[in-house]
Amino acid sequence: MDHGERTIILAKHQIEDIQKLADYLVFIKDGCIQEKFEKEALTDMYKRYWFSQPLECGFVPGEVERKGNSIVTNQPNEAEDYFKHAKLKWITDQSLDLDEIVTMLLIK
Repeated sequence: MDHGERTIILAKHQIEDIQKLADYLVFIKDGCIQEKFEKEALTDMYKRYWFSQPLECGFVPGEVERKGNSIVTNQPNEAEDYFKHAKLKWITDQSLDLDEIVTMLLIK
């Protein structure tokens, strides 16, 4: 593995193992590859934003989840541009953990 000359396929649902061992995540359904992600890019892609009150705006770019005062998007740059253009100020933001992202991808 250290020399990059090997591929190991792990069929795991244990996020701790995935975080330690995987460089790529491949989601397979009914024997067909649905999506493939580089692990680091995937964790950079998902972000949660908190606002002082629930948003009443339309669909935010990349919106994956909207609960209470927070929104999760898989297009954070576009979402931030949208927020700025709509004059919506977020209180704070945070990247999602890999286990949260995997859960979202599995239930969609």
